[in-house]
Amino acid sequence: MQKFNIPEEKKIKVILDTGVINEVDDQFAIVQAVLTESFDIRGIIPAHFGSEKSKISQKNSYDEAVLVLEK
Repeated sequence: MQKFNIPEEKKIKVILDTGVINEVDDQFAIVQAVLTESFDIRGIIPAHFGSEKSKISQKNSYDEAVLVLEK
């Protein structure tokens, strides 16, 4: 695979808003976004996804986002 350099001013500024631990597809979305060279990831906002599954769902989302980024 040939790699190409994208000038910083041409990259798309992205903020991800995700309830990352609520459904499994969000982990893949984070990884895809981080690996997309044309994205300039500015932040990841862990979302609250209700209290049915967890009373601390936003904290759970934060912890899962950190885990995904560490991997």
